[in-house]
Amino acid sequence: MEQQMDTIQMMVEKEQLTLESGGFLASGGGGCWRVAFRFCGTDWQGMTKTAVFTQNTGEGRQTVHLLLDEQDGCMFPSQMLQQPLPVYAGVFGIGGERIRLATNFVRVEVRPGCYGQDLEPEPLPDVYQQVIAKLQQVLEGSRAVLEQAEQSVAKVEGRVDAMLGDQPLANMAEILDLRMGSDGTLYPAAGEAVRSQIKALEDEKLSKNSPGSIGYAMLSQEVREQLTGGNTAVVGKESVLAENLTDGAVTAAKAAFFQRVAGKIDPQTNLFDGTFRRIYLAGTTGSLMLSGNENAKLAVVEVQPNTSYSISLNLHTTLKVGSSDRQLADGEMIDGGVNVSMGTDANQTLRTTGPNDRYLYISVTNPSTDHYDDSEIYLKVIASDKIVMPQTGETYGAFRYVPVGVELYSKDQVDQMISAIQNHHLLQVEKSGTDLYIRVPCTTPGRYVEHYYKRVDSDKIHMHQWRVQTTNIVDENGVLLHDLDVQTEWEGTLLEKGASDYIGGYHGDEVNTGISVMLDGRLVNLEGEDFVQRCEEVRIVNLSQLNRADTPDLPLFQRVKEQTWNAYAYRIHNQWKALQTVELQEAKLCCISCNYSDSNGMPLVRYARKNDDYAVLDMSEPFSGFGGVDITQMELWAQPQQSGLYLSIQVGASSYPNRHQFITDFRDQNRCKVYFDVTGSHIMQPGELLESDATIRVNY
Repeated sequence: MEQQMDTIQMMVEKEQLTLESGGFLASGGGGCWRVAFRFCGTDWQGMTKTAVFTQNTGEGRQTVHLLLDEQDGCMFPSQMLQQPLPVYAGVFGIGGERIRLATNFVRVEVRPGCYGQDLEPEPLPDVYQQVIAKLQQVLEGSRAVLEQAEQSVAKVEGRVDAMLGDQPLANMAEILDLRMGSDGTLYPAAGEAVRSQIKALEDEKLSKNSPGSIGYAMLSQEVREQLTGGNTAVVGKESVLAENLTDGAVTAAKAAFFQRVAGKIDPQTNLFDGTFRRIYLAGTTGSLMLSGNENAKLAVVEVQPNTSYSISLNLHTTLKVGSSDRQLADGEMIDGGVNVSMGTDANQTLRTTGPNDRYLYISVTNPSTDHYDDSEIYLKVIASDKIVMPQTGETYGAFRYVPVGVELYSKDQVDQMISAIQNHHLLQVEKSGTDLYIRVPCTTPGRYVEHYYKRVDSDKIHMHQWRVQTTNIVDENGVLLHDLDVQTEWEGTLLEKGASDYIGGYHGDEVNTGISVMLDGRLVNLEGEDFVQRCEEVRIVNLSQLNRADTPDLPLFQRVKEQTWNAYAYRIHNQWKALQTVELQEAKLCCISCNYSDSNGMPLVRYARKNDDYAVLDMSEPFSGFGGVDITQMELWAQPQQSGLYLSIQVGASSYPNRHQFITDFRDQNRCKVYFDVTGSHIMQPGELLESDATIRVNY
């Protein structure tokens, strides 16, 4: 009976590995758990994927590498089920002879099992042995396919020999029949029989242009129309000939690629169909009458009421324009008609119809003798909804009316739009005195996360350092929209055993000894002139000295704090170097805090999530105890109908003892705080380094 397999399911998104199901095993077992990896996207395609399992035991760390099979899975190594200790699993991909992608580790719990004997599993092959074994399987499969192909070829050769032998098979009669010509001649081969008979037909055809032959050029227009179903084909070189066109078939409007849409007035096309009447509008502005005139040109255009129309001519002359709710006859008056002078600098005007108007009447009342021919008067009438004013240096006649629904931009406007798109992905840095406002773009256009960076001096708590003072959501002009945090503790603190208070960050007892500010790698002088600048990255490196709490003359640590902002995240890297033997009670090197609501009462955060079990906490009511051990990420957010804010902190793996991560409720201060206790009780020797790395993301 086949053994039933249980599966631990994991999901891979680029370099992020997440446990989807499973993950709780019992020690003492083995051989019945499979780990399946689900790769999202195309980043891992074409790579050789290897799973990594590592475990800290009493004798040290043991690590196993297993090559993933064709289903992107492998067996869970039974060596790591001997003791009830957590196992950390990850995966990396190799392409082009080097590691291309590698994920984080995911914790898999191994709980005490009822079977306590030590296991002695067979040793697993390393990755290279697994690759060689897989290649050997492929080689053996190829040999089998080759042998099968050779056998098939031998069979086909035998059948061909039989068909070509002295005694052909019975079904060869049809092949022999192909060699028989229509005149009874038996040709040596079927192909020769076909070619010979086609050659005879070719010899009998009429030669081109020879007596008795008929060409397409000899056909009449009527015959061509019948051959094409009533329409003469007009495709191909020189296919439209003058003799094929009737008089007036191609109007100026058609040649200009404007057209009317049947049954509908299309506001983006020319409404004039090219037909002029031998009539004009006589009279003056406000009193125009239709009057017959053989030398005049009048166009009647169907329009919509309460709509603006641009009227353009290809000649400089005088127009008269009127509108009516119906078609008028000779001798009728047009109320409200206007006399439009089209001088040497203009050939376009605008007319807005009244609430009942359905027709525009447009006449050329003073054309030169060179423009009496209809084909030389090009009139264009287009429904317009905006005007483009002339640029600097252009005459007034250069203004242009734009069709309805069409956007028209100047070069400066296009440059501004492109610049706005590019700037949306750039940070905005404003220097005012020695203060810096670092604004990181949000998903919402025109919204930024603003980190106010300044020097803070307080003799009361012995604090003289550069730090982030506030974090807010602002618009592109720096106007406050939501205040997230004041006197933030995002930069971390330490607590010496037996001390009265923490040291570092907001708690003081820290003196700055050096600072470097870099925008896209270029140093900025904080004593220089003020500026507002765009960049892709801001990096600030602080050097400082931390003293014992309330003891300015007793230095305990030298600190290097590196902060990096880009369009995707805010990263803080801390190094604390012990200057003497120090016993720590705890070190909160990675912290964030956020107001529950801003000063206007807008809810900012309501929910929290931790990545050890992805439990979700509703923070709308007082809470306690939301946390655990080995948590590497905390997330805070509110629903879109509230603020839509998202805030997260993700820390690197730590090797320090007694780690504990949790959220604390400070409702009396209108904020909650996320703490990552990187150490518990820990004695540091002189020169020893304490490090932490945190990535913070804020979006709105």
